[in-house]
Amino acid sequence: MNPFQNNHPPLPPPHHRHHNLPPPPFLPQFPIPPPPVPIATQKVTLFVKNLPPISKEEIVHYFMTLRALEIRLMDSKKMKNSGFVDFQSLQLAEAAINYLNNNLWFGLKVKASLSKSNNNNDNNSNDKSLIEHSTSKVLQTDKFNSKPATGSDDLAKFEPISKKLG
Repeated sequence: MNPFQNNHPPLPPPHHRHHNLPPPPFLPQFPIPPPPVPIATQKVTLFVKNLPPISKEEIVHYFMTLRALEIRLMDSKKMKNSGFVDFQSLQLAEAAINYLNNNLWFGLKVKASLSKSNNNNDNNSNDKSLIEHSTSKVLQTDKFNSKPATGSDDLAKFEPISKKLG
């Protein structure tokens, strides 16, 4: 007997093979959802004005308690006591707006609102002109905001946004 010889009857043609099986169940065709937007691009920026005349370290500490990612304080006369504050999500930004607009900070009514640059991907011309005519320091907060700054090494470092701005 030949080991390569098949003793079974030949298979039926392909169109006759599985005619007794039920059709596959209906699978609804849902659109594939878009991939989640990376957290880095979900950043929401607030414009905050009427900040109290306290140290930059105190301002950083305060905004860290509100879970801010980055703070850019304006140093020009036109933008004095104001700045831009970045948050990871719209929910955190809205909570910060609600808190800031409804409480006094060192006796001052701070005003916070969504920055115009949140409405489109390009900065609004008003935001650009404000930034071009002012100097700014970028204050990075702890990315996880797990604890407030306690020592001088924990405080955010000041650095210019760009060479042009100071």
